[in-house]
Formats: sequence, structure tokens, C-alpha cells
Amino acid sequence: MDQLPPRISDAKLFALLLDVLNVSSDTTATSGLRLRLLEKDFSWQSLADMALNQDVLFPLIWALRSRALLLPAPRKPVATGKAPAVSGSLEATYANHLGFRARQRHQLKDALATLNREQIAPLLLKGSRYLFEPEQSWAGARNMRDIDVLLPVTVAEAGWKALQRSGYVASGGHEPAGKHMPELFHPDWPSAVEIHTEALALRGREILPSGDLWSLAQNIGSADGEYWILPDEWHALHCAVNHQLTDQGFDQHVLALKPLWEFAQLARRFDLPQWDSIWERMSNTGHADMLGSFAALAEKLFGLALPGGLPITGRARRHAEATLAGCSRPELLRRSSYIIGQLRTAYSRQTLGHRYGLAPSEVSVTTSIKHTVYLLKRYRGHLAKRILGRKPQG
Repeated sequence: MDQLPPRISDAKLFALLLDVLNVSSDTTATSGLRLRLLEKDFSWQSLADMALNQDVLFPLIWALRSRALLLPAPRKPVATGKAPAVSGSLEATYANHLGFRARQRHQLKDALATLNREQIAPLLLKGSRYLFEPEQSWAGARNMRDIDVLLPVTVAEAGWKALQRSGYVASGGHEPAGKHMPELFHPDWPSAVEIHTEALALRGREILPSGDLWSLAQNIGSADGEYWILPDEWHALHCAVNHQLTDQGFDQHVLALKPLWEFAQLARRFDLPQWDSIWERMSNTGHADMLGSFAALAEKLFGLALPGGLPITGRARRHAEATLAGCSRPELLRRSSYIIGQLRTAYSRQTLGHRYGLAPSEVSVTTSIKHTVYLLKRYRGHLAKRILGRKPQG
């Protein structure tokens, strides 16, 4: 279940946030941005707060630094909320982020050493793929809570146990028909390690089965260890499908800037054959408009240059416009619609049947109760926040 970002109530500030995060190669806009940041009614604190609420605070700071738009740190103390004070706070926040990311990188390297000793080389999923990228690049702004790795089903149990022998402790139980094994925590490391046996949950596997991703993956052997990564276009598609389908972003018209910005940063370097390969996959599985809507949003919001002739349908563009318009709907309507969608999908006969190995006609009230008990155990007091689309604290 994905999170529902807060309602966009300040269109002018939102437009400024998007322009700072623009991924196009046009550098002439920087001077204009500098003038907008100096306007009398502009608030650095409000911009930072909006970015934090939309889960793009680190991309914002990275973009401001890259464009030399952050003010120099003050030599003397200044009032809280003033531009130099906020600027210094953003620099300190990003330094802490990079420090945390460095610890995650060392953790991943240590986990790779453990797995490699067992002749196991994982495929790095989601944000873990970027931990060995230079921190100066845009990828350095990609934060993550967990370190996600994919292992073949045949060796997943062995890898999971090897990490436990190295000091990790498992938390929680196995998810019915889930995509990963119970999370692993280590007292000396900052993040949980999630060993996936499937790259995507449930419906996402219709588009990107794990076997297909392994056949596409590239093997990397370096001083950091041996592992696999997806080519950029397939990593970007995994990102899009994870939000749009697995997390119901397409059905629920959820605008999530973090995965959209990641997609745009990867896709801005695609050539036409790369676009064609992922578009063909989505077309063949009946989900071309899902990718089309995501690409259209990246184009409109972040300035992603799309090649001419890309088959984005009118339906996909209308969906993108509706997703954007939904961000400013009254909060009560947005939240209630989101809750209904979450519950409808989680407790549908198709979903419960898949999770518990039943035909849809065999799903009963008992199955629903069983799933509710599982969810209560898994989210440990945070289930209401998950359904409501609010992030747990911490």
C-alpha cells in the first residue's frame, strides 16, 4: 500500500518546487529561479516543508546545490525561518542524509560479502541499486528505508540464514504469497535488509516476472562485491510499475513525486530503442496507458523530453491530467476515496484468493478475518495509518 501525499494547497509554491526539480538540460532557467527565490512573498521554510511532505526534500536540496541556488551559510546566528538560516539547515540536513547513505553503502557491502561467500550474488532493487553511485550525482539524493535485494527462490532461504548467522535478526512472519522474506535487522547497521523472492507484488508480476528481470540483469563484479543490476530502462520500468500498479497509484490517481522524479532522471538519457523495449512490454501486457500516464506526468512536471512518435494515447494524457488535478481536491474527498480504494483492493476476492491459494469463489468471511489478523500483526499498530495513507512516524 502506497502513501497518499498531502493536498497541494499552494499552486505557486508547487510550481516553483517542480521547476527546481526539472530534469531538462536547459541551464538558462537557473537565473529565473534565482529571482523567484528572492521574491518578497517567497518562504524558504514553506518550500522545504512542501518538499518534505511530498517526499522529495533530498532531491530538492540536491537540485538547489547543483544549480548553486542555496545561499551561503551565515557567519552569525540569524532568526529561525530567515533565508540564510533555512539554507544552512538544508545543507546540514543533506550532510546527515549523505552520512546515513554512507552507512547504508557499507552495510550493503558487508551483506554482499556474506552472500558472496555462499556463492550468492543478489540483484539490487529500488534504491539499493544507487548506493554504489557517486553521491554527487542525482542518485545520491535517492533515500531509502530498507535495502532491497532479489534472490532466486532456490537460494533465498540460504541467503536469509547466512545473514542471520552474521548477526541479523528476523522480524515478523512470512507474508502470504508475498514478495519478500521477513525483514532482517542488525544492531550495528542502520537499515533493514529485505530479501525478495519476487521483484514485485501480486499484479506487478503480470508485467515484470522475476525470471524476466534476471534474464535482463547485468552482472557487476567490483571491489564492493558481486551483484546484479537492471539496465536503466528496466530499472525505470520497475519503478513505474511498482508505483502505478503494485501500489495502486494508477487506479487511485496518486501523484508520488519521488518515484516520478527517479523515473524522469533515468529516462532523460534513454534512446528510442530503450523506450521501445519498455513500451512493447507494457503494450503486450495491456498496460501501455499506465506507462503513458507516468511518462506524460514526468514530461509535464519535470520537463522530461519525450521522443517524437512515442505512442502516448489521449486516454493516458487525460489520466495524467486527472491525477494532477486530484492533488488539489478537498482533503476529505481525497482521503475517503483513497481509503475505499485501499480496502476494495486489499479485500477483493482476486487478491485474497491469490494470497491464500484459493479460487475467488472459495474466498469467505473467514479468509477476510485471517487476512485482517495478518495485517494487524505485520503493521503493529500502524494499520490505520497505512489504510488512511499517512506515514507512520519514525
